[in-house]
Amino acid sequence: MIIGSHQVGKDKVGNEREAVESIVNSKSWIDPDRISAYFISENGCESIIDEELKLIKAEKIDSASSIINNKFNDLFNLDD
Repeated sequence: MIIGSHQVGKDKVGNEREAVESIVNSKSWIDPDRISAYFISENGCESIIDEELKLIKAEKIDSASSIINNKFNDLFNLDD
């Protein structure tokens, strides 16, 4: 979201910029050209930045959450 606000607001002026800033303060905007995000697995790591949209791929975050939840459940089940 904060990366997206940079993309939407960076070229806006006046009321249009204020509208973006009313949703996310411009001090919180993150320039996507200054970040990186990776999915790390047994197979190595891969960038999860969509180069065209300049956003982090949400489906990769969802996948990581699913993997973590499954591992937690496996561990929890061992404790029974």
